[in-house]
Amino acid sequence: LSSELDLSQLLKKLVVGAVDLLGASNGAIGLVDEERRAIHHPALINLPAELINIDVTEGIGISGQVYALKRPVIIPDYSLQLKIPIDDARLREIKAVMGVPIWWQGRFIGVFSIGTTDPNRAFDQRDVDALVQFAKHAAIAIENARLYGESRRLAHLEERNRIARDLHDSITQSLFTVVLMTD
Repeated sequence: LSSELDLSQLLKKLVVGAVDLLGASNGAIGLVDEERRAIHHPALINLPAELINIDVTEGIGISGQVYALKRPVIIPDYSLQLKIPIDDARLREIKAVMGVPIWWQGRFIGVFSIGTTDPNRAFDQRDVDALVQFAKHAAIAIENARLYGESRRLAHLEERNRIARDLHDSITQSLFTVVLMTD
């Protein structure tokens, strides 16, 4: 995970890894949008793609529950116990769900959630502990990808500034030459 620097690809790998690790059917990673006070889900597996475009607020779905409580949450029957974010048959098929917060240096940055359509699969404290550990590693990888993106942005700005300085110096030198020749 720590070698992946493209945030989009990283999040997809994290969701696939969590679902595989815990024998789940589906999963999502939601990241906190502090300005909108909501969670958005850039990475999903076996969930409706429409969820990517929805801001999930406190109390909506498993991500909204974790967002509101800032702690792990296990729900034995998703569609019966939670308000689902969109009306979709695939979401109504989900039975047990679990979500844990993703923390980075004391800051709540996201939600890891997984679910199962198997009515015989239940999540327990061991599953929570495993997903919490996975979320800790995910936080490091997410922050690395964000820092990498920021360093690329700063490198582009520095290159733009260098070109602007070069143009400025070139134009200044040309104007000085024109002034000398005019004199």
